[in-house]
Amino acid sequence: MTEKKPRDSFRIIVTALCVIIAVAFTAIVFSIQVTDLQNQVRGLQEARLVNVSLGYSDNGKGIIHVSGYVYNSGTNTAYGCNVKVTQDRQGVITNSSTVFFGNNPSESYFGATVSGGASVYVDANVTYTGTPPTNVTLTLGWTEPWQIPVP
Repeated sequence: MTEKKPRDSFRIIVTALCVIIAVAFTAIVFSIQVTDLQNQVRGLQEARLVNVSLGYSDNGKGIIHVSGYVYNSGTNTAYGCNVKVTQDRQGVITNSSTVFFGNNPSESYFGATVSGGASVYVDANVTYTGTPPTNVTLTLGWTEPWQIPVP
């Protein structure tokens, strides 16, 4: 029989530790990659309203007509769907209104929804008094289900 030398035992222990460290490192890297993929998928699922043809016209007599299509490019339902209509005259904001749209917009915040992959037509009037605005900005807004405030 051959006798084991202390140096051979040391080599075996060092090799085993290197293998354990390599496996642990691989598991950590794999876990990070899985988390990154899950975040990417979640990002694709999140509601995301896109302006397809939403615009406005001003009749010059106190009414701004907002109309056009908005699309939810995510798979999750968008809640509290709205368009913020900001009017200004030479850089000074004169009026800011929020118009809810989607399914049941008359129910305001909780009813104004757009399902994932769906488009809706927005058709609303916003009023102003005095001189017509020199600029109107339309900004889409919505929330995810976990962001809905509890009444």
